[in-house]
Amino acid sequence: MGKLLMTLRERTLLMNSETIKDYEKLKKLIEERPTIKRAELKNLDSKMQTFFRNMYSKVLKQSASEWSSNSAHPVDVIIDEEKTIQCQLCHQPIKNICYIVNKINENELIVGSDCVKNFEMNLGKPIEKLLEDMLKTKRLTILNESCNNIEDIINMWEYTLENFDVLIPGYLEKEYLELGTEIKKNYNNFIEKKNKKKNEDIIKTIEDLLEKREILIKKLENYVKDHKNDKYVVTRSMVKWLKQKNKHKIIKWLKSTGKVGMKTAHRIGEDNYLQSLVDDLNLKLKNINIKIINFTPNYNGRKGYIYQYQNNLKLFCSYSNFLLESSWMIFNGSLNEDYDEMKNNLLSHSISHQDSYQMVTNVLFNIIKKLKLSIHLFDKDFDQLFIYNKKTNKYFIIDNFSSFINENLKYIIKEEKNNKDILRIIKLKNKKEYNKADIEYLLEERYSREEINYLINQYN
Repeated sequence: MGKLLMTLRERTLLMNSETIKDYEKLKKLIEERPTIKRAELKNLDSKMQTFFRNMYSKVLKQSASEWSSNSAHPVDVIIDEEKTIQCQLCHQPIKNICYIVNKINENELIVGSDCVKNFEMNLGKPIEKLLEDMLKTKRLTILNESCNNIEDIINMWEYTLENFDVLIPGYLEKEYLELGTEIKKNYNNFIEKKNKKKNEDIIKTIEDLLEKREILIKKLENYVKDHKNDKYVVTRSMVKWLKQKNKHKIIKWLKSTGKVGMKTAHRIGEDNYLQSLVDDLNLKLKNINIKIINFTPNYNGRKGYIYQYQNNLKLFCSYSNFLLESSWMIFNGSLNEDYDEMKNNLLSHSISHQDSYQMVTNVLFNIIKKLKLSIHLFDKDFDQLFIYNKKTNKYFIIDNFSSFINENLKYIIKEEKNNKDILRIIKLKNKKEYNKADIEYLLEERYSREEINYLINQYN
């Protein structure tokens, strides 16, 4: 038999290309002797022999460069295993179809991917990618006929959980996500033809899994219906706040039960949730003479509770500190906690509300008078309190007096019982005592004698 000098695919490509017009002798040879053998090359004239040895491959390459994919319909894939069409270059049956167009003469050919690769045609994208995308589209079309909207269902699988008004607990979420993984696996197997199962078998499996999804969605809806009025169920607003603060670990904890508990109560700063706790907390806090007046989202840049102590002092505490100390009363009332310790801790974390600042200051001044000390002068402009120690005939200076009030609030408001604590704190704050001359010099640097006398007389 012997090999052909020009294969069928080469001849067809050349005869449909514009390049052949420049090679009349080659065109005539193809028309008159299409099946000429390589062994017969020696019978051609010397110019044709030289042409085939030196130029034929280059002319063939030039012809191939004239072709590009049909932009409107570049490729197609035959899904039916029993069907094929014939490649117009090599006449072999094909399933992977490429529609190519000559950029010069606009001739069109339907060819197989092997011929495209053989001639190294540049179709704009790798032929494998074009065919892969087309295969997915075709198979997705088939799948959608049985499983409508399957692609959107899979892409939105996890987001479906976020459409519920409350956080789905972990045991239900796990069941739902595992089902999604199984459906996605079968979906990919079908779209990308990753196994040898028949199409109808994979489609049937996906249909069965989608039926399970409907049953599970109903189960999730029932959970939401049963728990949406539970005041401590985790709402979507709470989850959104936690995500904004990158508190994903807290969300994971909450999923264990779907509800707020002692471990998580103080970690959530969502406004509606914090407001919802007020009534239940007040019911429990009544035992220690504390009442929450209101929740505030912005008190000097902080979020927390303004509350009243012993019917007179208004105080503020950040929500996290307040709930860290008190939330056990509503989430686990069986705990045997020390109410006094809790009260002390609340007051330690609190700062004075502006309305009560003067009240706490007066309480402190009364304590100081009972300690054989006296208020020499209170300089509000410099936030300093000057205290005269009768026992040593010297003076203490409390710098940053407003901070001192807040930091030692729990000792101050206990009044009589904590006189020794207050004295100890004042001494710790003032390791140095000043002579009268030191105090006079400091004040004279700031004020006139008349102004100094006025400040001193205010507290005498």
